[in-house]
Amino acid sequence: MRLETIIPDSTSPELKAKLTGLTQRLSAHPELVDEFVVEKSDALPDYMGIIDQIRQSPNRFKSAAEVDAYIAELRAEW
Repeated sequence: MRLETIIPDSTSPELKAKLTGLTQRLSAHPELVDEFVVEKSDALPDYMGIIDQIRQSPNRFKSAAEVDAYIAELRAEW
C-alpha cells in the first residue's frame, strides 16, 4: 500500500516533516492505521444507501432525456 498526502505550501515546515514521516510510516506499515483512526468503517454512514435513496427520490435531478420526455408529454396534453 502506498499512502499519499497532499500538504499545502502554507503548512509550516515542522508540520510538513511530521506529516511526511507519518505518511511514510503508514505506507510501510498499514496495520498502524488502527492507532490513528477514530471512526471505524462500520460507524460511518452508508453513503451508497444514501445515494440510492437520492436516485429514487421524485425530487432528484433529471437527465436531459427525462426533461425532454416530460416536456413532450406536457405538449401532448395541450
